[in-house]
Amino acid sequence: FETNLFGSKMQFWGDENQAHVEYEECGCWAVVENIAASELEKETMSEGWAEITQLLAQEFGFTGTERIGTEPGEACCTITFTR
Repeated sequence: FETNLFGSKMQFWGDENQAHVEYEECGCWAVVENIAASELEKETMSEGWAEITQLLAQEFGFTGTERIGTEPGEACCTITFTR
Protein backbone atom coordinates (compact mmCIF):
# COMPACT_ATOMS: atom_id res chain seq x y z
CA PHE A 1 0.00 0.00 0.00
CA GLU A 2 1.14 3.55 -0.63
CA THR A 3 -0.21 7.06 -0.38
CA ASN A 4 1.44 9.62 -2.65
CA LEU A 5 1.76 13.38 -2.48
CA PHE A 6 -1.29 13.85 -4.74
CA GLY A 7 -3.50 12.12 -2.16
CA SER A 8 -3.87 8.83 -4.03
CA LYS A 9 -4.08 5.61 -2.03
CA MET A 10 -2.82 2.59 -3.97
CA GLN A 11 -2.17 -1.09 -3.54
CA PHE A 12 0.44 -2.97 -5.61
CA TRP A 13 0.79 -6.71 -6.23
CA GLY A 14 1.99 -9.10 -8.90
CA ASP A 15 4.89 -11.12 -10.21
CA GLU A 16 7.37 -10.95 -13.11
CA ASN A 17 4.63 -11.50 -15.71
CA GLN A 18 1.75 -9.42 -14.40
CA ALA A 19 1.54 -6.52 -11.98
CA HIS A 20 -1.42 -4.52 -10.70
CA VAL A 21 -1.91 -1.03 -9.32
CA GLU A 22 -5.25 -0.64 -7.60
CA TYR A 23 -6.36 2.88 -6.69
CA GLU A 24 -8.45 2.96 -3.54
CA GLU A 25 -8.54 6.72 -4.05
CA CYS A 26 -7.15 8.75 -6.94
CA GLY A 27 -6.07 12.21 -5.84
CA CYS A 28 -5.85 13.54 -9.39
CA TRP A 29 -9.31 12.31 -10.36
CA ALA A 30 -10.77 13.73 -7.12
CA VAL A 31 -9.59 17.17 -8.29
CA VAL A 32 -11.07 16.61 -11.76
CA GLU A 33 -14.42 15.73 -10.18
CA ASN A 34 -14.45 19.08 -8.38
CA ILE A 35 -13.55 21.38 -11.28
CA ALA A 36 -16.00 22.84 -13.73
CA ALA A 37 -15.22 20.37 -16.51
CA SER A 38 -17.82 19.02 -18.89
CA GLU A 39 -18.46 15.29 -19.22
CA LEU A 40 -16.72 15.39 -22.61
CA GLU A 41 -13.62 17.01 -21.03
CA LYS A 42 -13.58 14.41 -18.24
CA GLU A 43 -13.90 11.60 -20.79
CA THR A 44 -11.04 13.11 -22.84
CA MET A 45 -8.84 13.31 -19.72
CA SER A 46 -9.66 9.69 -18.85
CA GLU A 47 -8.74 8.57 -22.37
CA GLY A 48 -5.47 10.51 -22.07
CA TRP A 49 -4.57 8.73 -18.84
CA ALA A 50 -5.37 5.37 -20.45
CA GLU A 51 -3.04 6.27 -23.33
CA ILE A 52 -0.27 7.20 -20.87
CA THR A 53 -0.73 3.80 -19.19
CA GLN A 54 -0.18 2.11 -22.56
CA LEU A 55 2.93 4.18 -23.33
CA LEU A 56 4.44 3.51 -19.90
CA ALA A 57 3.73 -0.22 -20.20
CA GLN A 58 5.28 -0.40 -23.68
CA GLU A 59 8.50 1.23 -22.46
CA PHE A 60 8.99 -1.71 -20.09
CA GLY A 61 7.83 -4.43 -22.50
CA PHE A 62 4.33 -4.80 -21.07
CA THR A 63 0.76 -4.24 -22.16
CA GLY A 64 -1.27 -1.97 -19.92
CA THR A 65 -5.00 -2.09 -19.31
CA GLU A 66 -7.24 -0.03 -17.05
CA ARG A 67 -10.44 -1.09 -15.39
CA ILE A 68 -12.63 1.64 -13.93
CA GLY A 69 -14.67 0.56 -10.92
CA THR A 70 -18.41 1.15 -11.10
CA GLU A 71 -19.76 -0.73 -8.08
CA PRO A 72 -19.87 0.52 -4.47
CA GLY A 73 -16.85 -0.67 -2.51
CA GLU A 74 -14.93 -1.44 -5.71
CA ALA A 75 -11.55 0.19 -6.39
CA CYS A 76 -11.99 3.32 -8.49
CA CYS A 77 -9.33 2.13 -10.96
CA THR A 78 -7.13 -0.92 -11.41
CA ILE A 79 -4.24 -0.84 -13.85
CA THR A 80 -2.79 -4.18 -14.96
CA PHE A 81 0.60 -4.54 -16.66
CA THR A 82 1.04 -7.88 -18.49
CA ARG A 83 4.15 -9.22 -20.22
